Amino acid sequence: MGAWSDTLIIPCMLNGILNYGDRYVQYRAILSTSDPDTTPILNDVMITWDPQGVEVEPQVTEYLLFGAEPNPACGAISIAFAVPELSPVEFSIYDLAGRIAVVLAQDEYMAGYHQVQLEELAPGIYFCRMASGEFMATQRFVVIE
Repeated sequence: MGAWSDTLIIPCMLNGILNYGDRYVQYRAILSTSDPDTTPILNDVMITWDPQGVEVEPQVTEYLLFGAEPNPACGAISIAFAVPELSPVEFSIYDLAGRIAVVLAQDEYMAGYHQVQLEELAPGIYFCRMASGEFMATQRFVVIE
């Protein structure tokens, strides 16, 4: 993991802090108080991440299936992918035994990066298959309790 960035005090964009293509972010929370009788409490941290990165979107030149995020998953699952041109795309989710668990309706997507959301799945090992024209790719992901 790289060096820590400057301390961020207020909500802000991460342009200039993260590099294009970064696939992770690390953070630490510094809690302090001027009252020695009070314990500081962190209520929440929210980081919004876009698979397009933090810079100008590069031109997509090929079909890509990035797979499920998070992996392993516990709850909602996103499937990230890219298409180089207006394309019909279909996603099928299979369980480890090869049975179809979910088929997402075929939809057309403009060139660029996209995500589709899956409803919650039972714990297990799954395969996501993306098909568009002659392109087909499969990624494995895990759902835990």
